[in-house]
Amino acid sequence: MNTKNTTLLFLLLLSMAGIKASAHNIEVVNADGKTIYYNFMSDRTELAVTHKGYEDYVESVDDRYSGNIVIPSTVTYGGKTYPVTSIGSHAFYDCDALASITIPSSVTSIDNMAFGGCDALTSITIPNSVTNMGEGALYYCTALTSVVIPGSVTRIPNLLLMGCDNLTSVTIPNSVTSIGEYAFAWCPALTSITIPTSVTSIGGYVFQECTALTDITIPNSVTSIGGHAFYNCSQLKSVTLSSSVTSIEESLFDGCSALEGITIPNSVTSIGGAAFYRCTSLTSVTIPNSVTSIGAGAFSHCENLANVTIPNAVTSAFYNSFENTAWYDNLPNGLVYIGQVACKYKGNVPFNAAIEIREGTVQISPHAFAGCKYLASIKLPQSITRIGNNAFSDCSSLTSIAIPNAVTSVEQTTFQGCSALKDITIPNSVTSIGNQAFQGCSSLASIAIPNSVTSIGRQAFSGCSSLASITIPNSLTEVGVMAFYNTKWYEDQPDGLVYAGSVVLGYKGFRMMDEPIELLEGTKVIADGAFGNDVFLKSIDIPNSVVYIGAEAFRRCSKLDRVSFGGSITTIGEYAFAETGLTHLTIPNS
Repeated sequence: MNTKNTTLLFLLLLSMAGIKASAHNIEVVNADGKTIYYNFMSDRTELAVTHKGYEDYVESVDDRYSGNIVIPSTVTYGGKTYPVTSIGSHAFYDCDALASITIPSSVTSIDNMAFGGCDALTSITIPNSVTNMGEGALYYCTALTSVVIPGSVTRIPNLLLMGCDNLTSVTIPNSVTSIGEYAFAWCPALTSITIPTSVTSIGGYVFQECTALTDITIPNSVTSIGGHAFYNCSQLKSVTLSSSVTSIEESLFDGCSALEGITIPNSVTSIGGAAFYRCTSLTSVTIPNSVTSIGAGAFSHCENLANVTIPNAVTSAFYNSFENTAWYDNLPNGLVYIGQVACKYKGNVPFNAAIEIREGTVQISPHAFAGCKYLASIKLPQSITRIGNNAFSDCSSLTSIAIPNAVTSVEQTTFQGCSALKDITIPNSVTSIGNQAFQGCSSLASIAIPNSVTSIGRQAFSGCSSLASITIPNSLTEVGVMAFYNTKWYEDQPDGLVYAGSVVLGYKGFRMMDEPIELLEGTKVIADGAFGNDVFLKSIDIPNSVVYIGAEAFRRCSKLDRVSFGGSITTIGEYAFAETGLTHLTIPNS
């Protein structure tokens, strides 16, 4: 047996026997009588402080450090002297009786969660020798009131001071260029913080739930601020944003109920979903001409927001971007436009209504007319490039619609539940039809899918009970599960293999036990879930023409133990052969 296999066998037996590996290599008693545990590093030339116990956790309360701990700069062991250069991962984790710590200037790294959960630690001096601080190094040190980050550190890691309940002051040096996610989250006593001009990026959730934070200036050096960065900073009254920021990310100021005003710089091109959600003190906002996109609920529930300036440059917005604001409530009933987007019909759509979208509109917002049960007809201008998901879902009186020539996708659930829809034109610009796009359009009798379409989503036409005539192109490379189920077209297919163009959808009707399946030569795609749960299928030969096998195509074919592949396969979807009798697959040219 070779050395590698012997080692693997030993490790396997070790794990099976339940033997735990010790967390430390050596233990040495300090001059003050305290025992400190160490691991060797760097080919046994340096030491890292660790804990007593096993692997990545402390075994018991008795094994934890307590009181005042002085870490020496060097340790003599076995007649040799070693420098102490690191405080290892979880070294003092959850040592809730640790009162103070002295870190020598020999230490260059404080690793992940090194002092996490040290509830009694009231202060810590980090020497300038430290260049690296790991994630959560001071996580939930609830007694800490102030921390000075040394000038040798260039990055504040994720979770560094998260949950430090009594932290009132943090000094960030000019050496720092980035601040990680959650770095100061849940620090409810932190009232202010200065971000130096060296910082270029601020991570998501960084000040989440800092409920005492009243003001902050983001220097112009900062080019990105992650989503939720100021989530629920309920006392934050003013923010100066960097003129280098290009995006206001998702939920950035969500729940900042004291925020009275904000200047959005001309550098910003998009405002994310819920970016200012629940900013109830915000009374006015000017969106600069640089902004082209406003996300879902971006200013929703800003009840006192009465004065809004929106540029015509906006080409993407949502039906609820300004819902529950004073500005929205004061608009007259009818179609609400945000820039070039038809966002929502405010008020009740009149019975048997015929609506014409104005020229120059480029987008119908997601959910714009969802549930408008009296909408009978709508005229869309050729300027429209996108019709959002759910835009006309459950418009039960809508009988016909022509999709403009610039639209490239019929998005998911766009016409779901349009039970009166009889006539629809899909232009050659469309390349995909989304999940459940026409589900439940029970009056639709025929449809022509153009040659431009390459993918049809799951249940796209399911429940279209009158749909008897479908023109399906050979361009299809992807068809979702049950795309045509419960349509007259599908029900009229003879029992056996069902094809949509060059895509095999599956087997209709019951198969006799062990009856073989023979795919037609020229088949290009096996659809998602096509043969899933076929408990009789034992083997299948896949023709050379097949290039794509969809997700879960043969999942739970429990007796399937042989698959012969052609040589053209380029893609196999997730779980395509999961829970089968196959022990291995050999795919040509893979």
